[in-house]
Amino acid sequence: MAKSASLPFILVPCDQGKHLHELTTRAMKGLWQVLPMYPLFCAIFFISLYSQPCASNSKNLSCNSNDLRELEAFSNGLDSRIDGWKFHDAPAANCCSWPGVRCALFSVFSSSSINSANPCLRVVGLDLASKDLKGLLPNSVSGLDRLSFLNLSHNSLRGTVPPELFHLRRMEVLDLNSNNFTGELGKGISNLTSLSYLDVSFNRFTGFIPDSFHGLQRLESFSAESNRLEGRLPNSLSSCSMLSLLNLRNNSLDGNIDLNFASLVQLVVLNLGSNRFSGHIPKSLSSCRALQVLNLASNNLHGKIPNSFRNLHALSYLSVSKNSLSNVSVALQTLQECQNLTVLILTMNFYGEELPNNGIQGFHSLQALVVAVCALTGSIPSWLANIKELSLLDLSWNHFTGGIPLCIGSLDYLFYLDLSNNSLTGEIPMSLTKLKTLNSDSLSHNGSSSHGIPFFSWKNPTRLLWYKQYMNFPPTVDLSNNMMDGTIWKETGNLRLLQVLDLSNNNFTGSIPDELSGLRNLETLDLSFNGLSGTIPASLVNLTFLSSFNVAHNHLQGQIPKGGQFSTFSSSSFEGNPGLCGEFFLVCNSTSKPPEKEENDREESNFVLEGLPLAMGFISGFLLIVILFSKFCRY
Repeated sequence: MAKSASLPFILVPCDQGKHLHELTTRAMKGLWQVLPMYPLFCAIFFISLYSQPCASNSKNLSCNSNDLRELEAFSNGLDSRIDGWKFHDAPAANCCSWPGVRCALFSVFSSSSINSANPCLRVVGLDLASKDLKGLLPNSVSGLDRLSFLNLSHNSLRGTVPPELFHLRRMEVLDLNSNNFTGELGKGISNLTSLSYLDVSFNRFTGFIPDSFHGLQRLESFSAESNRLEGRLPNSLSSCSMLSLLNLRNNSLDGNIDLNFASLVQLVVLNLGSNRFSGHIPKSLSSCRALQVLNLASNNLHGKIPNSFRNLHALSYLSVSKNSLSNVSVALQTLQECQNLTVLILTMNFYGEELPNNGIQGFHSLQALVVAVCALTGSIPSWLANIKELSLLDLSWNHFTGGIPLCIGSLDYLFYLDLSNNSLTGEIPMSLTKLKTLNSDSLSHNGSSSHGIPFFSWKNPTRLLWYKQYMNFPPTVDLSNNMMDGTIWKETGNLRLLQVLDLSNNNFTGSIPDELSGLRNLETLDLSFNGLSGTIPASLVNLTFLSSFNVAHNHLQGQIPKGGQFSTFSSSSFEGNPGLCGEFFLVCNSTSKPPEKEENDREESNFVLEGLPLAMGFISGFLLIVILFSKFCRY
C-alpha cells in the first residue's frame, strides 16, 4: 500500500475540488479503487484550463507569488497604469480580485499528503481590452506559465510582439486587435499548439503570413484584418481542419486563392475582401457546405461564378463587388439556388452586359440586392417582384431604360430603393407611394447579420457611405439623374418612415405637393433641376429633421418659407428660380415688380445714369456763360 500511494501531482479546478476530495478519500481505502479513478483525474486536469474565476470560494487564498511578480513586472513595463492593480497595498496578495485578472484554483496532491489538498490560485487569463494601455508589450507576460487567455485588444500598445509570448503553449485565446503593433507575424506561432482563437486585426503588421499553421490543429478563428500583410496565402492554413473563421480583409495579399478548401469543411466565414487576389474564384469553395459568409470584394478576380456554388445551401452573405467577373446571367441563375442567401452584392462587375429579364425564379430569402455601377443595359426586370423578402434594392449607375415596374411597389419589406443614374423614363408608379414598410412607423424586420462586413452606399462613385449592416441604411427613395416625367404624387406624403427623397435631375412638372409635410422623418429632400412650378409649400417648415433641401433650377415663384430648418439653408438651395422672393432674393411686398418690369426699370436707370454727366456739363457751361455775360455788362 505504501508504494501504491505514490501518485503524480495533479491539478484540479476549485469547482471540482470538493467532489474530487470525496472520491479520493473513498478511493484510497484500497489500491484497486485508485486505478479506475486515474482517467478521471486526467480528464479534470485538461478541463482545468477552462475553469472560471474562483474568488467566491477562495477569499483567504493568496495569489501565486510567481504570478504576482510577473504581473508587477508587466505593469511596470507599460507607459500607463492599470486601474485597480495595487501591488503595495494589503489586498495585493489576492491579485485574482483585480480587474481583468482571471484565476483558477488548483489543488496539489502528493505522496506525503494524499488525504489533503494544498489549494493554489494561478493566473490563467488576462482580459485587459479597452484599458487605455500604452507602450511596448512587456515580455514578462510570458512568465505567467498558466496563461491560456490573453486579450489586449483596443489599446495603444506599439512595437513588436515579444517572441517569448509564443512560448506559452497553453495559450488558447490570443487577441491583440486594434493596437499599433508592427513587425512580422512569423514571432513562433507554430508553438501555440493549443490555440483556438487568434486575432491580430487593425494593427500595422507587415510581411508575409508565416506558413506555420501545420501544428495548429485546434485553431477555429484567425483574423488579421486591416494590416499591411502581403504575399500569398500560406498553404498550411489548409491543415487547420477546425477553422470556422478566416478573416484577412484589407491587406495587400496577392496571387491566386489556392487553399485546399476541401479540407476546411468547418469554414463558416471567409473574408478575403480588399486585397489583390487574382485569377478565378476557386471551385473548391463549394466543398465548404457550412459556409455562411463569403466576401471576395475589391480584388482582381475574373471569370464566372462557379456553377458548383448552387450547392452552398448555407450561404447567407455573398459579396464579389469591385472585381472583373463576367456573365451576369450565369451568376444569377446559379446563386438563385442558394436557399438561404439573404445579401447579394455584385457591384462593379459584368460591365456593359444585359440584365436577364426572365429565367430567374429563386432568391426566396434574399433581403438585399446590390448590382450598382455595372453599366448594365436592358430594363429593370419584373422578376424582382418574386423576391418577397427584399428590403434593399440598389440598381444605380447603370444604363437601364424604360419605366419602373409597377410590381416593385408590392414588395412589403422594401425600405431602400436606389434607381439613380440610369436612363429611366415615364412617371413615378403610384404603387411606390404605397410601399408598406415606408407607410409604417418602424421597419418590418431586423435583417440578417453581416458578421462585421461593412456595407457601402454608392451615392457617388468617388464618395462611399459606410454602414455596419444594411438595415442601418436610411429609408430612401432615390430616382435622381434619370429622364422621368409627370408630377409628384401627393400620396408620396404617406411614406412616413422615409428619410431621403431624391428626385433631382429629371423632367418632373407641376407643383410641390403640400402633403410632403407628412414626411415627418424626412432628412433630405432634393427636387432640383426639374420643371416644377408654383410655390414652395409653407407647411414644409414643420419638417423638423430636414437638414438638406434643394429646389434649385425649377420654375418656382412666390415667397420662400420662413422659420424651422429653412433658416439654415443656403441660397444655392433656391437659385435658378427667378420668381422666388425672400431672404436671398427680392424682398417680398406689394410693390415688388415682376422680373420683366424690374429689368426695364434697370435699363431706364442705366440710361439716366449714363446721361447725367452730359446734363451736368451742359448746365455748368450755361452757368459760366451767364456769369461772364453779367460781368461784361457791368463794364
